[in-house]
Amino acid sequence: MTGDGIRVWKRSCIAVVVFAALTASILLLPANTTALVFDDPLTTSSVKIRSGTGSFSALSDHAKLVTVKPGATLSGTIRLDTFNGMDPGFVAPLIWTRSWDAHYAGFETLNPWIGTGTREHTADVSFTVPTAPGTYYLIFAFNAEYNGSQVASLTNWRYYDTHGAVSWGDSKDVADLSSSKIAEIQANGRTTVNYQFDGWSQEWTLPADAVTIVVAENNSGDAWFPDWVPIAFTVTAIAFAVAILMIRRSL
Repeated sequence: MTGDGIRVWKRSCIAVVVFAALTASILLLPANTTALVFDDPLTTSSVKIRSGTGSFSALSDHAKLVTVKPGATLSGTIRLDTFNGMDPGFVAPLIWTRSWDAHYAGFETLNPWIGTGTREHTADVSFTVPTAPGTYYLIFAFNAEYNGSQVASLTNWRYYDTHGAVSWGDSKDVADLSSSKIAEIQANGRTTVNYQFDGWSQEWTLPADAVTIVVAENNSGDAWFPDWVPIAFTVTAIAFAVAILMIRRSL
């Protein structure tokens, strides 16, 4: 091989090595950057329902079930504690959301920034349950976001900054939590979810707790009657007793 041929061969080898190195860096850099930048700061945080009033008066640390008739209106307060283990500079909105109806319209921001450490909250809650019998959930949650819609949709603020909106209806909203995830948050005050970042998703901690709402069929368990039925029955019984008494006196 002549001198010129050797030089061409060396240059070709160098070009191949450089190309391979650039290709490897392009493929590997995003994954490494993601793992380094997006560390989960919520692994010790939690939400715990403690008690309630009105329709939620039966709630406690260990009892988180409400049974109602179809189409009933629930109204009262729910007291809960949050533990926020994040840095004080992290904004942390607390929301509640229902597992039925349109998710973008079925949530409310209870507190736009709960602060760090343990905090007590009281939620004034009023809504009408579905008419279809089944099991539904009222879920409380917070996360490291700028507003309640980002928390309720499990959409990171980076996605919002890029697209100008959150990602609703992708089966990854807080209201979409499965029954097994609900059981986990009711026991531990947190679970892990598939969180939507800008262009990808990753596992992330969701501090949360939930009330299980069982809408029972009208013919199951104790019979339910309209409110006027007991009154009508009482009036009828009184009228019947008066009639019997008058008949006896006339004899």
